[in-house]
Amino acid sequence: MVGVIYKRKDVSMRLVIEINEKSHMKGFLSVLALGILNCIENEKITHRDASMLLFSPRMMDLLKEYSEVSEMIHAGTELEDIANLVPEALEDEISKMKDNCYKELNFIYSNERNIEYRMEE
Repeated sequence: MVGVIYKRKDVSMRLVIEINEKSHMKGFLSVLALGILNCIENEKITHRDASMLLFSPRMMDLLKEYSEVSEMIHAGTELEDIANLVPEALEDEISKMKDNCYKELNFIYSNERNIEYRMEE
């Protein structure tokens, strides 16, 4: 289970995700990362927003047992620095991260066809 508390002066959110299968968690996080990366790419959210949602050292620590995902989150924590220091490299870095997410999803879904996500109250 991963619990995230997101607080900003104008927003407060608590998100709890409980996924028992390791591959399901990696799939879920890959989908989440793809959405965040698309939003950064299309300037719909800031790098700060992305760090509050997923790309933070805290999330890396919470998800360290998922090494592939933890590495992707680490790369995400560096996006703001890349944007500020080497802006011309940002597009390539986001593209690489998205490719890695797609590879992870291809691997997961080619091996497990019966993954189902649903929300419970």
